[in-house]
Amino acid sequence: MENLVFVEQTRHPHTVLEGLNRLRLSNELCDVVLCCGGREFPCHRAVLASFSSYFQAMFTTGMLESRQERVNLHGVQPHIIDFLLTYAYTSKVAIPKEHLQDLVAAAHMLEIKAVQEVCCRYMDRNIDKNNCLGMHSFAEALSFEALEKHSLDFIIKHFRNVYMQELFPSLSLDKVTKILSNDDLNVPKEEMSFEAAMLWFNKCPTRRQHFEKVLELIRLPLISPSYLHDVIEALEVVKESPCCQRLISEAKAKNQHLLPYSKTVHPRRTTEVIVIVGGLGGQGDYKQLCDEVECFDPLTKTWNRLLLPSPWKSLASLPFTVSRHGVAVSGTTLYLAGGKLKPKYSRELWRYDPSNDDSWMKMAPMDRARFDFGLVMLDGYLWAVGGHGSPECLVERYDPSTNTWQLMESDSVDRPGPSNSCVVALDGLLYYIEDTVGEERNVYPNTDMACVVLGLYKYNTKTSVWTRLAPTQVARSCVAAHALNGKIYVIGGEHSSPSVTTNKVECYDPTTNQWTLRASMNTPRCNPGVTVMDGKIYVLGGLDRRRYRDGTEIGRNLCTIERYCDQTDTWEYVGRIPEGRSSFSGVSLWLNKDVYNHCTHAPTEWGGEHFKPWIYCTFLYMLYVMLFTVRLFTIINAFLFFV
Repeated sequence: MENLVFVEQTRHPHTVLEGLNRLRLSNELCDVVLCCGGREFPCHRAVLASFSSYFQAMFTTGMLESRQERVNLHGVQPHIIDFLLTYAYTSKVAIPKEHLQDLVAAAHMLEIKAVQEVCCRYMDRNIDKNNCLGMHSFAEALSFEALEKHSLDFIIKHFRNVYMQELFPSLSLDKVTKILSNDDLNVPKEEMSFEAAMLWFNKCPTRRQHFEKVLELIRLPLISPSYLHDVIEALEVVKESPCCQRLISEAKAKNQHLLPYSKTVHPRRTTEVIVIVGGLGGQGDYKQLCDEVECFDPLTKTWNRLLLPSPWKSLASLPFTVSRHGVAVSGTTLYLAGGKLKPKYSRELWRYDPSNDDSWMKMAPMDRARFDFGLVMLDGYLWAVGGHGSPECLVERYDPSTNTWQLMESDSVDRPGPSNSCVVALDGLLYYIEDTVGEERNVYPNTDMACVVLGLYKYNTKTSVWTRLAPTQVARSCVAAHALNGKIYVIGGEHSSPSVTTNKVECYDPTTNQWTLRASMNTPRCNPGVTVMDGKIYVLGGLDRRRYRDGTEIGRNLCTIERYCDQTDTWEYVGRIPEGRSSFSGVSLWLNKDVYNHCTHAPTEWGGEHFKPWIYCTFLYMLYVMLFTVRLFTIINAFLFFV
């Protein structure tokens, strides 16, 4: 006869606990008494040691309490001990809200992890603007990492309501520093961050010594010039501090776009992305106009050819198709001007702020229609320079505050002519790079192709004076240009003898007025998009084209992205744009993280053709079938071997 095995899995644990609790309440077989706040709690050492690491160490490691009949507990209130003993003997307890923090603190001291966890989860679910500051300090003191993180996240997300709470001015310097330095601090304007800092500062006169440290946490370049002047500069503590005066001066410089946004000074709750706008390409035709606007964060996203979905995300499309236009950035706002439309070219200006409004807004038009021109932001103004569309190189200035354009007059002898042009803002000046056709040297007598030299001019926006500078060493046209670390880089382009694209890169040093050749790109390209992010140059897409004497040409739009590091003078491939494109604009923009996360993924290409999801899914399915077949074959062989 087989042995009988009986397992009671449902009632037995409860029966044992109920029996032990009856013995405790009747003070039977109890071998220790816990004394707390004038009350006594008879209980069993075995039960205490089984649910608390604290009591287990007390009763099993030879401590003095292990031999005592009465054990005194300090730092815990008697009603809290009653709650914990009820849990130990019944596995459940009803906890009033007003005693929750005291219970968590006691459970932490007595190392009762189950009670800690359930209480922390309850507190986590009930965080609000009234208790989040206190809850964060409480969690930090007891090293409850999950609760500490969640409460801080709540403070950051709901800061506009939290900083008005009574507890905020009483926070420590370290706590205020931690909050105000957070990159995701949710404030509608940076002025609110300053107002919160002043609430804390005015609470106590002794905090005057910490004002400079707190002011450094405020992103002053994002504050309006009038608020800087009328409110912040008017403070006595600012007037008396050279450090504060320096911070104000730097803020004014950045506010006027004399200095760019950096990783430490940019709008809060934003991520830096590369944005590409319009151009030629799309749908396989390298001369088809595009209206797509897409963005990509190359610093946090990785790339591979089979990546699904695409790391590029779609923003609001343009209300028209355009190429050879100008795009510039002011804060979180994109401006698009001019460009070539079918069958004409434009003088329109459009404004787009994806963080506030998912649509393009038409602004005041330029005085002259133009394309292949330069558009940059400097001194708080938008500057449109050169290009095709007029018999001379015209400069126009746009004031975003008044939505008006002004034509800048200049009678400089060195004034350049109209041409394909790039414009770079550097150290408060505009540098104009133009294609100049060499009339004295015809390469092909039977055609209109000639040697093209890149001329360089400097334009002083304060005096409207042009100055001719040293031309480039490499003859070419259709280049891209950008400033990096005090120097100007001219990238790619198209030679005219013969007419082929180039990968050459030249660097201009304004201090010496000299050009030097730098490492060439991996791929020749003309009319690419170019921008700078994280101290490196990104070159996107472009056109690889060949022209022949009989007038025929072969070309293809590129979709690869190359990145240049000036420290090592090297280029590397870092990804692809959604589809081959040229004659478009690429810029870096600080985009609201919520907007970026909610953008839809842009359609992409695969192997030069438009990406088709069914191809990708079919490939994965075939791979799965193949692996399954191999696995099944291995199992059958193993079975036959043992048989």
